[in-house]
Amino acid sequence: CTASAWTAQGHERLQTLRGHTSWVRSVALSPDGRHVLTGSADSTAKLWVAERGECVQTLRGHKGPVNSAEFSHDANVVLTASDDRTARLWRLDADASTSVVQWTMKGHKGPVKAAIFFPGSTSDILTACGDHIVRVWSAGTQEGGEFTGDSP
Repeated sequence: CTASAWTAQGHERLQTLRGHTSWVRSVALSPDGRHVLTGSADSTAKLWVAERGECVQTLRGHKGPVNSAEFSHDANVVLTASDDRTARLWRLDADASTSVVQWTMKGHKGPVKAAIFFPGSTSDILTACGDHIVRVWSAGTQEGGEFTGDSP
């Protein structure tokens, strides 16, 4: 399965990213525009060099589809959310060719559908789940709080 980049007018395909073995569910562009991050139903996220469409690494560890993937504001940290009921914080090395899981956030009772960084932060995170709970996490303390409520 693939992800594609198009011109703003949508008439010309600039790049096709091939490598996932199932649906691509999420795509993010690094703040500097140099890298693309994809999350897939194949339980992986992939980091690509935007200009060449080359996959430089595959982030493995989730046990279910990756529903969301995003960069921190400085592009040194990546955040993924999965059907395996977790979100993961990945620290990238300087050239983005390797990564290490810095923290796995556990506590949701259903698939984690989205995860985002607080603006300007690489460690304060919000996750949203089908269990009607939004959790607030801090990597500094590796703890989370929650907001609950029913969907309208």
